[in-house]
Amino acid sequence: MTVTPYLLRMAVTAAADTKATASYTVPRNEKLHIRGLIQMSTGAFGIADIRTTEGHHLTNASETEYIHDNFIQAADSDTYGLRDWPIPLDVTGGMTLYIDVKDLSSDTNTIVFMLYGEREF
Repeated sequence: MTVTPYLLRMAVTAAADTKATASYTVPRNEKLHIRGLIQMSTGAFGIADIRTTEGHHLTNASETEYIHDNFIQAADSDTYGLRDWPIPLDVTGGMTLYIDVKDLSSDTNTIVFMLYGEREF
């Protein structure tokens, strides 16, 4: 088994004031150990959920009680925001990771997440 550093890009475009979902399916012969994420966006947004196909929810946020993007480390800032997770998230081959977002900018919003950690293959 080979282990390497890994950057996973997940992007989604949400129409004004709507919900959208970014997703990534891990190839069957791989495993990801995600240690954190950073984000860039064209406007304000909230995270409504981070979940897997296994039914694991990594937050109790919702579309009405979301995690505002101010709490998520921005790619161009190192002064505030959650960056490293307390323990890695392991996503095994065949599972899909979803990030549900809600646009808060009242305009079309492109959101890019960069998740980082290790990949086993």
